[in-house]
Amino acid sequence: MEEFREILSFCVQVLFTAGVLWSALKITKTQGDFSGMLLIAFICGLLGLHPEPWGMIASLVVMFLLIAKFTSAKFFPETVIIVLLSWILGFISKFGLEFAAKILVER
Repeated sequence: MEEFREILSFCVQVLFTAGVLWSALKITKTQGDFSGMLLIAFICGLLGLHPEPWGMIASLVVMFLLIAKFTSAKFFPETVIIVLLSWILGFISKFGLEFAAKILVER
C-alpha cells in the first residue's frame, strides 16, 4: 500500500506541477505548451527523488535550464518567477496529497 501511495503521489505531483508551470507561463505571457511543461515536471520530479539536498538542487537547476531552453522566457526574472511558483505549489500539493492519503488509509 505504501508503494501505491508513493506512485500516486508522484503522478499527481507531476501533473499538478505541469499545470502550475503552464499557468505560470500564461501569467507571465511566456510561450510554451503543456506537453513541454509535463516533460519538464516529470524529469525534475525524477531528479527530486534522489536523497536530499542533492536531488532538490539538481531538480531546481534542471528546471531553470529546461524552462529557459524550451520556452520564450528570459532567464531572469520570468524563469525565476515560474520556477518559484511551481515549487511552492508543488510542495503544497505533495503534502496535501500525503495528508489526504493518510486520512483515506486510516478509514
